[in-house]
Amino acid sequence: MLNKISLHDTDIIMTYRGATPEREENLYAVLSHFEYTYTDYRIFLMEADAAPKFDWSRLSNPRIHHYFHHDSGPFPKALLCNTGVKLASSDVICLHDNDSIAEPHTLSGIIKDVMMSDVAKVLCPFHSVINVSGVAKQNFMDNPDYAQFQGFSIENLPADYNLLYHGAAGGINVWRRADFIRVGGVNTAFVGWGGEDNELLTRSSQLGISWSSMITSMFHLNHDSINRKHFFQENEAAQSNMLYAEKLRKSSLEDIQATAEQLNQFFR
Repeated sequence: MLNKISLHDTDIIMTYRGATPEREENLYAVLSHFEYTYTDYRIFLMEADAAPKFDWSRLSNPRIHHYFHHDSGPFPKALLCNTGVKLASSDVICLHDNDSIAEPHTLSGIIKDVMMSDVAKVLCPFHSVINVSGVAKQNFMDNPDYAQFQGFSIENLPADYNLLYHGAAGGINVWRRADFIRVGGVNTAFVGWGGEDNELLTRSSQLGISWSSMITSMFHLNHDSINRKHFFQENEAAQSNMLYAEKLRKSSLEDIQATAEQLNQFFR
């Protein structure tokens, strides 16, 4: 029997929209993985859609707290994330995509690190992102044990695995809640997906928060496509987000501080 790993009473923030059956199944697989693997955590599952799709009857985990926001427009990821952080009560929080799996001991370790540190920092339990599809993904859905992702390297990936990103700012990251609020959280000027993670990295770094990644991989449960090559080319909202993120990256420190102050109003 697996000895469950403590997440040190940390609040986990997951945003969600079941836009496709594949995305819905990814969520349940990640939630099942949490129940199978961890103890001492709470998940704030923040859903936005025309009507709720999360099905309570499929899970019996009392650590999941589901909040629904009626919004059938572009996915309000930033609003959901910030609302989840506002509802959270733990000193350390984890922003966690609903289709991503970290190495469990690494995730537990960086939570403890941020919790004990005197330095303002964000830690990511991964560097590269490996996409999982096909039979390998189905095997994980049937048995959500991280051990299925062990025993191979990025240089020698087996069938149904492919390198999605060499590095990424989003996916899973761990913050002190006070630091996240101080820098203003996720920028609600971003619509849908794309660019918001990079802008948050830039803004918080300029405001004195260091970011570090662990030399491990995060595993991403496939949806839509096994790569992101054409995502930004075909998604106007994502293109607009990336242009806005680049504009903010070139902003003066005074402008970045003003942006953080404006965004911080949400948490008051």
